[in-house]
Amino acid sequence: RGTAEAKGIKQLFVAGINAYVDWLSSNPDRMPMEFKQLGYKPAKWAPEDVVRIRSHGLTRNLNSEVARANTVCKANDVDADQVRFYLTNNWRSQVPEGLDPCLPVDVLKVFQLATQGVRVTPESIKSASVNSLELAALPDDDPAAEGSNNWVVAPKKSTTGRAIMANDPHRAYSAPSLRYIAHISAPGLNVIGAGEPALPGISIGHNGTIAFGLTIFNIDQEDLYVYELNPNNPTQYRYKGGWESFRIVKEEIRIK
Repeated sequence: RGTAEAKGIKQLFVAGINAYVDWLSSNPDRMPMEFKQLGYKPAKWAPEDVVRIRSHGLTRNLNSEVARANTVCKANDVDADQVRFYLTNNWRSQVPEGLDPCLPVDVLKVFQLATQGVRVTPESIKSASVNSLELAALPDDDPAAEGSNNWVVAPKKSTTGRAIMANDPHRAYSAPSLRYIAHISAPGLNVIGAGEPALPGISIGHNGTIAFGLTIFNIDQEDLYVYELNPNNPTQYRYKGGWESFRIVKEEIRIK
């Protein structure tokens, strides 16, 4: 039931977005500025896009896994990683059989280049001599500095006699904005707060009874695959005892 209900919510959410896209086609003067400036029109959405678009997701587990491998490599002791990052519930890391923890120093270079934010500096604006790729490849600020907190005050501690919740997810400012303020009112549903533009519903807010929020929680949500390339054909990688060809997708990006 849950899966069917979630699918139905996504279908209705996407139908609303597509209705707005259709409305823009009939009212081109109301087209958002960024589309006018870049000379293209918004595309229709599919329900799968709601799951696929997670550009604002906090996913720093991969960096931690690489750091753990580097620690094990240099110390030659899996328990040495407890000094870097203590794992709760007395969990002891193990190196899988056949895995060499000594990874290339630039193993995350392409990943970081593809996922981190766009960098613009006064120097890059004033001078075309600034190498934009080198600028983009600079490491981001320490991801461990990002976190969140949530404060709750009991009714007997507040002057109003009601509970108070202050939710602080510690998310950075961005363009487009990460949060979208919305009020959803329907039979049996009345909730207001902030969600994400690409997701249905409210992430942080309140209804007539309770308030709710979110904070960061570290989980195993990313995996790093290091492929062995075919020495006779670099467009192939080892897979299940044989060689599999990379699937190459080419996309054309028009630049004004």
